[in-house]
Amino acid sequence: LAATAETHYVLVAPHNVGGSVLTAASLQLAACTPNFKILEHFNDFADAEIKKVVHGAPEIDPETGCFTVSHAP
Repeated sequence: LAATAETHYVLVAPHNVGGSVLTAASLQLAACTPNFKILEHFNDFADAEIKKVVHGAPEIDPETGCFTVSHAP
């Protein structure tokens, strides 16, 4: 879809409501998509209970307000 949108000079903004694993996957996709604009996400996985179970979940940099793309598997 992103490639088709790019041929028409349209940006993409993926919808992401699947938690930390889908957010991590979406960030990888965003990093290699030239017409990527913004990623919708729900910060439910920032909850302390989720952090006990999910290690290495994407986090927003408080200085930039952006996610960083992980280089970890």
